[in-house]
Amino acid sequence: MFKNYFKVAVRTLTKNKMFSFINIFGLALSMSVCLIVLIRIKDQVGYDQFHPHPSRTYRIITDISNKEGNQFHFATSPLPFMKDLTGKYDIVESATQLYLPGNQDASTAKKKLAVNKIFTDPSFFKVFGFTLSSGDAATALSLPNSVVLSREAALRFFGTTNVSGQTLAFKDWGDFRVTGVLDPPKGKSHIDYEALLSMSSVPVLEKEEKLKPFLDSWNNFTTSYTYLTVRNGITERQLHAAVTATSADIIKNSKMVGKESFSFKEQPFKDIILGDELNFSIGNVGSRGKVWAEAGIAFIILLSACFNYTNLSIARSFNRGKEVGIRKVSGAFRSHVFMQFILESVLV
Repeated sequence: MFKNYFKVAVRTLTKNKMFSFINIFGLALSMSVCLIVLIRIKDQVGYDQFHPHPSRTYRIITDISNKEGNQFHFATSPLPFMKDLTGKYDIVESATQLYLPGNQDASTAKKKLAVNKIFTDPSFFKVFGFTLSSGDAATALSLPNSVVLSREAALRFFGTTNVSGQTLAFKDWGDFRVTGVLDPPKGKSHIDYEALLSMSSVPVLEKEEKLKPFLDSWNNFTTSYTYLTVRNGITERQLHAAVTATSADIIKNSKMVGKESFSFKEQPFKDIILGDELNFSIGNVGSRGKVWAEAGIAFIILLSACFNYTNLSIARSFNRGKEVGIRKVSGAFRSHVFMQFILESVLV
């Protein structure tokens, strides 16, 4: 019986070529769009899944209002904030900063290449889930003029991953000694850099006027990021109280220029991906609003294709009255006719 239903369904589709083409093409196109959107969403939510303490990790962000009343939301925070917070409150287990002072090409004796880099400190490996294939994570970034390279960067510059002790030169910052090589990350992360330079190099470079004096400046909101992991048992409310109090103390003694008001806030690490859109965000963090918009458009396209299929099927059903009548006269039950039409739909 099902074999006969299948034969009739195939003949019906081949007989009504235009109807079949419109339905199949419309459904295929709409389903393809939906699958592409789902792949994008799956990829986006797959970021930053390998870090050790995501539920206890936060990023400090900044809200600023100028004299004209315009509000700006930054993913960044000034470099002195971490020292000020950890010095006043014993709630932080580990804290690290990412500092992006500008572009500098790196070179060896044979090559000069652009490299994606940041300054950071040894706590980087405590807050995040990155590991080293060579070198000691506890000391690799402790000394000035130290650098840790990704596996890809090591291969690009030296042709091998056995590069401990090699020298990488930056035009204005001088020579940095390679002290480690990163393992390939266990997953995607919005923190994606080829070279990690030791933060202990910054005071020396500032003293030599090779970097702007931002290490103790509260007026820089565009080049540094603060991440911290709170101690076990510390709630987000407790962290919020500490951050708010720190903000109040800073505002009270502030000499910032062009800022009518500002405040610092804690952003849960899980809210960075597909969170609010912030100025100077790093990495592929995405936007919740844009993802929902994409999903909504894809759903509308698929729904339109379904309505199109339904309308065409209903319109064509008026031309199949004789066929249905002959089937019933021949002894077909309602369930048989229903099964025939369902099989055609499944085949499409």
